[in-house]
Amino acid sequence: MANNPYNIDGIKISHTSEIENYPPFVQEKLEEFFHKTNKKNIPWKVVEDLKALIKRFPDVPHFKGFLAVAYENLKKYEFRKNLLINTIEKQPDYVFARLDLANHYLNEEDDSIKASEVLNESVNISDLFPEKKLFQKQEIAAFYTLIFDIELDKGNYEHAHFIADFFEKNKGIISEEEILDMRMTIMNAKMKDDDYKFPFFKETPIEPVISKVIEETADTENPVLHNDLLYKLYDEKIYLEKEITDEILKLDRTSLIEDLKTILKDAENRYSYFQDLAEEEKYYYFPCHALWLLKELKAEESLENILDFFRNDSDFLEFWLMDELTEYGWSFIYETGKNKLQTLKDFLCEAGIDAFAKSAILDAIVYLYVNQPERHEEIYKVFNEIAHCFNASSEEDNLISSTFLGFFVWDALTINKELYKDVIRELFEKDYVDEAISGSYDDIMADELQPEERKMITIDEYYKGLKKMKN
Repeated sequence: MANNPYNIDGIKISHTSEIENYPPFVQEKLEEFFHKTNKKNIPWKVVEDLKALIKRFPDVPHFKGFLAVAYENLKKYEFRKNLLINTIEKQPDYVFARLDLANHYLNEEDDSIKASEVLNESVNISDLFPEKKLFQKQEIAAFYTLIFDIELDKGNYEHAHFIADFFEKNKGIISEEEILDMRMTIMNAKMKDDDYKFPFFKETPIEPVISKVIEETADTENPVLHNDLLYKLYDEKIYLEKEITDEILKLDRTSLIEDLKTILKDAENRYSYFQDLAEEEKYYYFPCHALWLLKELKAEESLENILDFFRNDSDFLEFWLMDELTEYGWSFIYETGKNKLQTLKDFLCEAGIDAFAKSAILDAIVYLYVNQPERHEEIYKVFNEIAHCFNASSEEDNLISSTFLGFFVWDALTINKELYKDVIRELFEKDYVDEAISGSYDDIMADELQPEERKMITIDEYYKGLKKMKN
């Protein structure tokens, strides 16, 4: 691999804003219009006020920056573009004007070539602004994130990885979570790119045939529930209002959990029925609601029902959960299964189950490892049993999943290299592992690994985020 060309050698980073260097009146106005231009509905008067301030303070480029934001929110994209071009001509050292114009070409005109030209094909921020020796942290973050987006748009995955490595090396410019998102974005882009060939991609990956077959019913009506309030879950709404979830969670626990189990089963019983509705562009989210409520209740008595739901094939899981399985599936399992580690281990060693369903269970165990150090020995034993289970199996057993093992070997060596190095090497030698996911055995052993830090969120936080996106 080539050397990483991205660096911030020879420059200084300021962790404070340039705004502090302006007179009090200007600072006050910058603060005021920062808030005004970031609102959803901006009155045109904000534009007129900013124009007046620009005329009064032509040497303060930030007012032009806020005017560009206002134009964007008002969908006046040509106004914004012309403003940015004019700003660059008059104040070429104003970093954000150049970055915003490049972003315009990339995102509004889908032209990564023009975006690169605005940045003068620069690899580093010091190349673009050679006279400038002091940069704000936000400027550095914005520049290299933009270069990342441009390289990804061009399909230059190696350079996209270089930029993620750059941020990894220069910690504190962006968060660890943002770096991880970059890595996942690269992986997703590769998966969607028909022309990209994974360097380690298995020619014939081993995946199990899903064992579970759904026994559908001819029912079209909702099931009979103990609590009428739970029929709210069948509304065509991706989120539930807080008042509803609060009221639901106050219901009798036993009957509530029984109803939620029934609702999960209904997603199987009427799978074809809801698929037909989806063709008419009517979508339902009741299984997701049920899983979130069971998680919030920490309903350990529902673990077997959730695992049985996860036994279905990938088409079923994608239809009902979409990204929820990989994004939050682990949290459903953790809150209902953290005291049932043996049950989780048995599920991972069960034949005929989807790789990503198993991955959610694996992520829950890793979360348990990170957050309950007193249980490390118990978890070490479980990982060891899982590794031996797969090593003792052959393709005919319908257990081996190259995809799942790609996740598993990385997690196992992350939590204890010395303990698992031999049993994991055996999985690689049998060619069971998809190295496109894990990397090679030697690469993993050479890396300094840390378990992934995941954030547990409440049902209220989850729905609040969905509602914000929807609105």
